[in-house]
Formats: sequence, structure tokens, C-alpha cells
Amino acid sequence: MLRVNDIKERLLRLDEDASLLLNDENKYRCFIVGGGALVLMGYISRATHDIDVINHVPRDLISLMEKYDISTNVSAHIDCFPDDYDYRATKIDIKTQKIDFYTLSLEDLVISKLSASRDKDIHDITENAVLQALNWSLLDKLAKDIRQSLLSDREIDEFNGHYRDFVGRYKNATANF
Repeated sequence: MLRVNDIKERLLRLDEDASLLLNDENKYRCFIVGGGALVLMGYISRATHDIDVINHVPRDLISLMEKYDISTNVSAHIDCFPDDYDYRATKIDIKTQKIDFYTLSLEDLVISKLSASRDKDIHDITENAVLQALNWSLLDKLAKDIRQSLLSDREIDEFNGHYRDFVGRYKNATANF
């Protein structure tokens, strides 16, 4: 089970191996998503088994990432993330050579977890720290953006239901924390 320091250590080891494997001058970007991002940001305290990423790294590094239980399978579900997520991302404060690591914004993470709507995702985004830190206006804007990028009417209907339920239950309740 990974906690903040474990995640950072794993990212540093990956970066070190990447610097030995790649002989180019490029610096790559990798975006941490899911529970691992929320752990790194300090919003949830539960440990996570792996680190989910949206990667912008060469294919040569994918197998190396798997060695460190860094999953790139989230890229198959890219529609769960609002467009231009990279502009709202925050760089993780670790010194790296080949890969800069970022977490998506809290609001991007909440939208993606509402899209997935698994029990553990809903539990993560209903933590007090998450609810208190949310920029509800930005969340609303991103919810509108994601509706335009979802592929099917069924997905849009499901997301709308999850989003309305989340906002209805928690937006006004945050004033009571």
C-alpha cells in the first residue's frame, strides 16, 4: 500500500531509470490521476495500490512504468477527464531529470471520479478535505465541458445523474464543516 512518501520515492526511481534508458535531451510530462493524486495532494489519507497516470512519455518507458506499478491504462478512459486538464495541473515538488510529474486539479479529479462512479471513487471525493477545497464554480464549468466530450447519450445521462446527486448532497453541506 502506497502513501505519499512511497509514491514520491517510486516516481523518483522511475525518473532515475528513465534517465539511464533515454539518451535524448527531452523532459517528459506525466500526470498522476485517481487516488494516488488525491493522496499526493493530501486530500485523502487512504493508501493506494498503484499509481494511475496519463502519460506523455515515449513508448519505451511504458514497460518501465509497469515495473513500478504505474498504470497507464487510464489513457484508455481519457474521455473521463475534462479537456485542457494539463493547464490546471500542479507540478509535484520533487527534483527529477527526465520526467516532470503533475497532479490534475482537484476539480478535474472529481469530474473523472464522478464519470467512473465506483464506490471507492465516490468515497474519495466525499472526504471533508476534498469537499472543503473544491472550487464549485470551476467544477460546474468542467462538468459542462465533459458533457460535450462524452461519447454516448447513455454516458451523458449517467454523468448528469451522478453530478446532480453529488452537488445536491455536498455543495451546500460544505458550509457546515
